[in-house]
Amino acid sequence: MLGAKAEILKKANDQDPVLNSFGGGAKDLEAKVVQTKNGDMLITELFVDCRDAMGANAVNTMAEAVAPIIEALTGARSSKDYHKPRRKAASSCMVHSIKKNPLAEKTWSMAS
Repeated sequence: MLGAKAEILKKANDQDPVLNSFGGGAKDLEAKVVQTKNGDMLITELFVDCRDAMGANAVNTMAEAVAPIIEALTGARSSKDYHKPRRKAASSCMVHSIKKNPLAEKTWSMAS
């Protein structure tokens, strides 16, 4: 899958040309295999520079756009079960700043 990294990053960046025009966008891709009780699971991490935006919509749109490519390359299906009535979602981000900022290096997490 990492052999198609350039194609995946291009597809992700095609989703938000405005973010790219400001120097942001999908910058890197990593993958790892994790063993679960249901078998091996491929975890794919798309690293996106959201610039000054929160970026939730941009990142979600990028992830949805690259999922079919990853599915085709791996022969697996992505976890896109958005309609479970009792679903749980979690997200986190690490903020790094070179400016003097009291929020720098703080991690936010949110689960619902």
